[in-house]
Amino acid sequence: MVACEERFPEGDANPVLVVVVEREAAVWRERLRGIHEKLVGNRLSGSDECMEIEVIDRSTEETVRSFCAAGLLQMRIRATRAAEELSEEARDAVREAILSAACAAAVRARLREPEKLEETIIPPMAACWGGNRLLIQRFVTEPDNDIEPVMSALQKSFG
Repeated sequence: MVACEERFPEGDANPVLVVVVEREAAVWRERLRGIHEKLVGNRLSGSDECMEIEVIDRSTEETVRSFCAAGLLQMRIRATRAAEELSEEARDAVREAILSAACAAAVRARLREPEKLEETIIPPMAACWGGNRLLIQRFVTEPDNDIEPVMSALQKSFG
């Protein structure tokens, strides 16, 4: 994940969660749609508003920005809430990513797939993280740690 912003389009009451990924937006769109439904559903809590999710790759985001800079497109966003303000949602997504990556590693290594996040940091699963083992263990056991290094490690290892 490169960026995650909650955008409020001008003239529309419903916010859109825009996720920018490095590549394979269609693949990530399907993966994130289930997580999105689980975390926020389609309705915002205590409201009739719906929150949609859009996933685009970095090159598309850069193209849109360059078109806007050239005056070919115009952004019509009345407000944006950046990823820093969505930290708990991001942490939940990283937890889900760790568990999914560990399940994939377990299949490759012919090990029992972990069912809980805590099972991803104990042997024999802990070995799947290689040099990132301590980073992943710290994130799982101390959830207030910075998520950027964990997301980067997941991207390099399994992206």
